[in-house]
Amino acid sequence: MNRDQYNAQFRQEVFKDNNLDFVLCATQATPALKCGQTWDLSPLAIGTILYNVVDSAVGLIPVTRVSSSLDALTSSFFSKISLSSSTRGSKLVESRVYGTSLETTSDKRIYDAKEMEGLPVGIQVVGGWGEEEKVIEGMKVVDQALGKRGFGPGEFTKRMGKQVERVY
Repeated sequence: MNRDQYNAQFRQEVFKDNNLDFVLCATQATPALKCGQTWDLSPLAIGTILYNVVDSAVGLIPVTRVSSSLDALTSSFFSKISLSSSTRGSKLVESRVYGTSLETTSDKRIYDAKEMEGLPVGIQVVGGWGEEEKVIEGMKVVDQALGKRGFGPGEFTKRMGKQVERVY
């Protein structure tokens, strides 16, 4: 099967067979991580890579923000991804992103809810090839359903609590 055939089959099975205009998906497995430290963590972006490969129209919507208290790593989290767990994901990726315990120092892991405080966490609205209009309309529906949540024109300046110099 070549790429075009695969893409056509994907669109058929996902959108047409299910009579869907769009699907909602995570953008990646984590919120944004430290710049320059994810060169070996491309599997985290598989959710965006897939839709690029199959030529899908995609729009991103910020839903919430990282909270240093709600999103902090806990001992409960580490027990869920313990080395003996049969439901564990990639040992290599998880240890690199989260470390192996609460005692892992921040220089040994790249996920740090305190440093990530306030970063947006979003979703993707994914449509078929050439379906940009459906994606935009889907984004409107989702955005309206989510309600006000501190995103949009002028919100960054409000969060910063000061006037931000325009650079354009």
